[in-house]
Amino acid sequence: MVYELKPPVEGSPGLLMFTHKERPYFLDPPEPLARRLVALKERYVLGLQWGAYHADVGETPYVDFQMACPGTVDWAPGADPRLVEMCSRDFTPGRFRPIDVPQQWDVFSVGHPITIKRYSELLDVVRECFDRGVDLDVLLVCAVPEPPDDLDGYWDTAFFEKYDADFTDAEREHIDLGVPVEASFGDRPLHPIPNEVFPYLYNAARGFALFSREEGQSKVVHEALCCGTPVVVHEELKGGGRDKLDETNSLQFGDVDEAADAFCALAAGDAPAFDPEPLRRELVEEFTAPVFEERVREVYADLGRPYAGDLETTDLAFKLGSHTVTLPESMRSGNTNDLRSREAFVRFVDDRLDRTTPLADRATARRADAEATVEAMREAGPEAVAGRVLRAVDRRVPVQLHRTAARAYRRVTGDGTTDEPAGSESRS
Repeated sequence: MVYELKPPVEGSPGLLMFTHKERPYFLDPPEPLARRLVALKERYVLGLQWGAYHADVGETPYVDFQMACPGTVDWAPGADPRLVEMCSRDFTPGRFRPIDVPQQWDVFSVGHPITIKRYSELLDVVRECFDRGVDLDVLLVCAVPEPPDDLDGYWDTAFFEKYDADFTDAEREHIDLGVPVEASFGDRPLHPIPNEVFPYLYNAARGFALFSREEGQSKVVHEALCCGTPVVVHEELKGGGRDKLDETNSLQFGDVDEAADAFCALAAGDAPAFDPEPLRRELVEEFTAPVFEERVREVYADLGRPYAGDLETTDLAFKLGSHTVTLPESMRSGNTNDLRSREAFVRFVDDRLDRTTPLADRATARRADAEATVEAMREAGPEAVAGRVLRAVDRRVPVQLHRTAARAYRRVTGDGTTDEPAGSESRS
């Protein structure tokens, strides 16, 4: 993600925010890009936000400060970044609040049904609750791609199989499974359920469940907390998800039996009850935006740079989360504001410096992109490389070879998994 939160004005440098996805471009940049970064820093203060869990993170050259909520980054020995302990989840929209609505479900969860979300394990827990004789009511909102049958090893195909095979028709009446299709219109993603609906869903549930073992900011956890809905998570969840959790607002488990105990407690009305207002003052943009601006002023003062002009402090949950698109399609990755390559990074910097990118410098950046791709493919192994090639061919020929090959592979081997190339980004 890249977003200009403040333009240069009256001798005061502007503020550009990147994310961990752009961090590799700052590390050992080719000489033409290094020159540009030096020039860019004359016009801007550079920030970098961490939106996913990372371990053993060292220094990031050229970056003036980094943003990460507690638990998101484990810094390497000797690393001493200038740190603002905030992230996009700390600017939750104010609509996430307690609402007086009937509680229809014992457990609610929302997320893409991909392997890292462990929805198959969640269904195992639901199965255990039914076996204990507990009439559990569950709502699962799991967006799938367009077309819906385009599910390779990245997606948790076992989840759909378990939903179909492990429960009777009568039991499935207690599991409301919403699988709205993800789609897009031109360059804009179409969110299958409006964001404004989710405060109602959190309030209509006795508890919210997240089964991942590793998350970044875990916005869903903190949206639930702002609504006064207790959270069920794994006790060893890495990242920022457990930052605000304790015994007063969460039930944490170590295995399936403990998770089933937590679900049964929700169904029995024995979940923790807490006042969300103190947490809302730490997580809702209305309260946190002024804090963020003060932190930015402190960074400028620490750098000895003058601060003037207006800082954007609205919709930061979406702008910092790369959901506000400002880049042209040729420079970004999909329907995000993530710079898609080093070449795009060079072009973006030149745009901010009012320059035209020479073809030779674009070629240098493309060569660096190619070298990084080759290294990622080498680490991923031949099967992942074959999958990547098939997906690329899919987009250029009438017959969709990758999905056909993936289905044939599953039929022959019974294995529903295929590896993604190393370095590919997970979707949350």
